[in-house]
Amino acid sequence: MKKLVKENNINDYIKIAKTDIYVYIIILILISLILLFISYKVNWYYLMIFCIAFPFTIINRILTYRNLKNIKNYLIENSLLDKIGKIVFWNEKNYFLTDKYIITSEYNVTRHYKYDDILKISKRKNTVLNSKHSYFEEYLIITFKDKEQIELLICTTALVDENFKDITEFLLNKNKNIIFSK
Repeated sequence: MKKLVKENNINDYIKIAKTDIYVYIIILILISLILLFISYKVNWYYLMIFCIAFPFTIINRILTYRNLKNIKNYLIENSLLDKIGKIVFWNEKNYFLTDKYIITSEYNVTRHYKYDDILKISKRKNTVLNSKHSYFEEYLIITFKDKEQIELLICTTALVDENFKDITEFLLNKNKNIIFSK
């Protein structure tokens, strides 16, 4: 028997992002209380330092929520909300792939791009080697007919707060005229 899977729409993703914020805040409070209790028992309060990094995760969740709200407002203002089709992929941070568009939101600027407007795509690899971090990143550079470019993370060995996926084949299937250079 085939399971029915509900397709999420923009409102579902906004609800998920909002719930994430609440969950992360509750986890922060619980971890803080546990660490405070342990610190009090052992009389060593430096354990509380572990709570410092967690607010940054909450801030990232808030930024994701804001990006989703910006995308929804943009789609409503441009009468695109009912025209985007099914959401195929969301990177859980700042861009969607839908049946008809790539929708991005970065630095409070939201845009949509038709797949037919893609001129070429290429990949850029970046390796960071230093005394603190070593990681590999790969980006897909999408160039549109109007010469505008966007870069989307498609692979990394670093810890990132987003979902990444190589969408090259997806784009090539959406527009057979894309020039692909490695």
